[in-house]
Amino acid sequence: MGKNKQLQDYVLISGQTNPRNNKQKIIDQRGMLADRSNTLEFYKSTGNVTYIDRSGKNHTGHFGPRDNGYLLLSLLIQYPGKIYTADQTAEVLNKAREYSDSTPDRRARDTIQTIRKELGLVKDKVNDFFIVDKGFGLNCKVEIKP
Repeated sequence: MGKNKQLQDYVLISGQTNPRNNKQKIIDQRGMLADRSNTLEFYKSTGNVTYIDRSGKNHTGHFGPRDNGYLLLSLLIQYPGKIYTADQTAEVLNKAREYSDSTPDRRARDTIQTIRKELGLVKDKVNDFFIVDKGFGLNCKVEIKP
């Protein structure tokens, strides 16, 4: 099968899906097809985040540079798959209020819940890209954008 025939089988407009397998496809710089499912795009300069779930659906959100969501994602995207302890995540999060009795573990879990909510993934266990068992990390591909 020729390259042109292969490319005709896919919808190539960003945000649309391939009707055959319902996964978002793009053409990379070499003209090859790339699977973008289970990918987190993090735009450092704007704080915009897009998660492309396993079915190809986009979930977008925005975090300010001082938001705990932005700070935690900035840490976790450095080494996707690495597990960080609660104390390691607490080092990058904003300080808890004086009257707060929350633990570092609780603060990390609350921040992850806030990120899930912003991206519309609160009750979506299938497309959850966070690791929260015995530490915290990401279980997805990561693209860091300027």
